Amino acid sequence: VPRQKIRSGSARLINEIVLAEETDIDMDGVSSISHHDLYCQAMLEVGADANLIEEWTEAVTENGFHWAAENAVAPPASLEFMRRTFEFVDSAEPHIIAGAFCFGRETIIPKMFTRLAEQLNITTTECPKFHYYLQRHIEVDGEEHGPASIALVEDLCDHDPVHIHEAEQAACRAIRARIKLWDDVQHIIQTETHLHTHY
Repeated sequence: VPRQKIRSGSARLINEIVLAEETDIDMDGVSSISHHDLYCQAMLEVGADANLIEEWTEAVTENGFHWAAENAVAPPASLEFMRRTFEFVDSAEPHIIAGAFCFGRETIIPKMFTRLAEQLNITTTECPKFHYYLQRHIEVDGEEHGPASIALVEDLCDHDPVHIHEAEQAACRAIRARIKLWDDVQHIIQTETHLHTHY
């Protein structure tokens, strides 16, 4: 397969993923919204404070991730997860980034969000924005982004055994980072619940 065809194929897959992330269809079925903005709206809907995430986003936009990681306020569990993510980005190796992205995010999110929605009983009546946010990721990542990200990894590895091995290693590290993030979140919730029941 000609190298140029591989680059073009990968570029198309990346552009399709970015298009949905930055300008997905909003709840009205007509207007567009980024997944970030939809997430922030869902936070407000359930009574969460979105100020910290907005301040963090602004710091990253103005000064870059590494500056924000050292100077802006972010929950330690989230910051550690983001630092692991940027280790892949900083490698500047497309197949490594794609491996971590595909198997640490796109292919696991549909099942993860499906279980979350079921366990928390998130409904369209009580939390329409949050429900829509989860459903869009379940649908889009399950039907489009997941398969597209697998094709992206295959394109970028290009049957090179070294690249395949490196992509696999990145995928494993990304999955371990995801598990640790959720373990840390669970620990925080349990700790706060314990404190509230004793005061």
